Amino acid sequence: MKRPSKIKVALLTAAFMTNIGIIPALADTTGTLQNNTQVTANTAATVDAGMTPDNTLYVFEKMFEEVQLYAALKAEHKAQLLAQFAAERLAEAQALDEAGKKALVVKTVEDYVKTLQKAENQATATVEEGKELQAVLTELEKLCDANMALLEKIKAEIPTLQENLNQVKNKLEVVKAVSNLIKTVNEAEAEDSTSNQKTGTTNTTQTTTNQQDNVSEQTTEATVIIVT
Repeated sequence: MKRPSKIKVALLTAAFMTNIGIIPALADTTGTLQNNTQVTANTAATVDAGMTPDNTLYVFEKMFEEVQLYAALKAEHKAQLLAQFAAERLAEAQALDEAGKKALVVKTVEDYVKTLQKAENQATATVEEGKELQAVLTELEKLCDANMALLEKIKAEIPTLQENLNQVKNKLEVVKAVSNLIKTVNEAEAEDSTSNQKTGTTNTTQTTTNQQDNVSEQTTEATVIIVT
């Protein structure tokens, strides 16, 4: 199932539906797009900040991330890595805030938003290829709402921060809605394929039985002729 043109049409349709309020309404009734404000802290808390930008060796960590992205040939793998990197940037920003290094916090949060945007772009590319990416998209949604207390502290230094995050969230809603449709179609096709295989097996068994009956009848006739 690789039909980029149709998937792009679906994305545009979903974007239109989002703008007029249809997809958010569906999200509320189906539960596919959750309110992630309650899971923020979990996303940031479960990721170890590790080395932070104030460490002289931090540049090597960033270089290693670039190598990982280069080695990830598929958009879906790049999206997964970028989601992980975004979570790490947020954890680093939290650690820097606790250390009172506000200038570095601002820079790291800016990096976090850029990483989220890159992840969303790769997720979109994956869905345009006709592949579902629900797990990564859900994680990215959570990251958009993560650690709001920290982001509130520095919003004056980054006037476009909330606007950028909202843009990413809106795009993710569209992509996730299409991804969910792809998943549903794939599951239906898999179910049909399994059903067809079972039907085929039944038909094959019936054909074999009929062939055996024919052979038996022919053998009986031959025996009668010989005896006669």
